[in-house]
Amino acid sequence: LFLYDLFHPLYLKLYIEEVSVEVGATVSIPCLYEPSHKNLVKYLCNGWAWSSCSVEIKTNSKCSPPEGLYTISDDPDQGVFTVTIKSQKEGTQTYWCAVEMGFWTPDAKTYFQLLGSKGEYSINISFVSKIHGKPGWCKLGHCKEPQDGFIEGSQYSIDTSKQGVFVVTMKDLDMESSGWYIFFQGKLNMPIHLTVAVNSKTTNTSTFKNVIMFKLCLCHEQLCQ
Repeated sequence: LFLYDLFHPLYLKLYIEEVSVEVGATVSIPCLYEPSHKNLVKYLCNGWAWSSCSVEIKTNSKCSPPEGLYTISDDPDQGVFTVTIKSQKEGTQTYWCAVEMGFWTPDAKTYFQLLGSKGEYSINISFVSKIHGKPGWCKLGHCKEPQDGFIEGSQYSIDTSKQGVFVVTMKDLDMESSGWYIFFQGKLNMPIHLTVAVNSKTTNTSTFKNVIMFKLCLCHEQLCQ
């Protein structure tokens, strides 16, 4: 998703349009930015219209929001800042990831929608939604590339043999495999952060043969086991 200012082509990259989360649970959203934004202040704004949204938290905030409603962290080396939101009520809320540009330049920004639900469908990593469509898996920054079963040399597969349960398996991981990944199906987007750590007892650290599996569950009237 690229959101352009009408007069200045300033934008952030965000491949998440809508995220569902159970009321009372938290969700983390990664927001990518350009290298030129590395040393600028990033922030999260809440509101349907950009012109009237309320700033909830900034990377230079001296005080934290009450009850852990929001957190924000910046990773300049990866060009991404991450906001964590605690869902407070049912319904759809619009949030904006933004960067302060300064010097009378409009801030770079893009938006996503958070759907809070107490419905009878629940997914085990705090996301709640009725899912339709073909499932997919991609690494943030590469989601526009063809889904051919490989991401930067690592092989992945999605097992959909059990109704409502999706198992994502990744093989042949290396240090470069760390980062944000997106599981998507229809309008549902679920961000997951993967960190590949070096085993101090392993002599060959160039390639990891172990298999990483993510189990994403959608169950009717009960939690997945």
